[in-house]
Amino acid sequence: MSKVGGERKRTRRAAEDGTRASPRRDVLEREIYLHAARLFAERGVGATSLQDIAESVGMSRPALYHYFSSKDDLLSRLIAEHPKRSARELAAIRRRKDIGPAQKLREMVRALVMVIAEDPVRFRTLVTSEGQLTGELAAMHAKAKRTVLKEMQGVIEEGIDVGAFRHADARVSALGVLGMGNWSAWWLNADDPNSTAAIAEELSQMAVLAVSRTGAAPLEQGIPAAIRAIREDLDHLERQFSG
Repeated sequence: MSKVGGERKRTRRAAEDGTRASPRRDVLEREIYLHAARLFAERGVGATSLQDIAESVGMSRPALYHYFSSKDDLLSRLIAEHPKRSARELAAIRRRKDIGPAQKLREMVRALVMVIAEDPVRFRTLVTSEGQLTGELAAMHAKAKRTVLKEMQGVIEEGIDVGAFRHADARVSALGVLGMGNWSAWWLNADDPNSTAAIAEELSQMAVLAVSRTGAAPLEQGIPAAIRAIREDLDHLERQFSG
């Protein structure tokens, strides 16, 4: 038997006996989270039972109750931290005084992607199970999502006000940027940290380019494009003077 297999067997025996050895408990809790997230993502929360999770881990259902009181308890502990952490990080970035809106937006997108990359399966579980959240967990998740959107929208509005970003619906722009970052959970390679960092940087640059003002359009792009660029400049000047 391998060392890992032996450790799992001893840990599960401890669970059956009701013991609370902290290191072993932490190891098995992480394994339960991994299997539960995969099953929730593949089947959906409603179609996944505690028995399914216990069998996937290789333990009995009674043993699973030593770690989680119910499926809702497991789900809430599995996904609760992610949205709250993202909300905290984005709020901190927006409060920074040493960087402008463009750099703030870069930092926000980079932070979101790096959090997702730590456990893409867990994030996919969060996305696919949103509609099944209830009570306090649903309220907490909704609040965190509102905070994330509010902070990113606020930074985009700052960029519009100072002329760094083009005049557009800041909320729609923020939702678009968030969607781009969130979708990375379906194709990121969490086992390659160098690749993940490079992707986070690339997406952060794409986000800024998507909302930035392009300046005067060259005539080879056509007279309509040049007129739109001039109107954009005039709109910005008007907002500056009228404020």
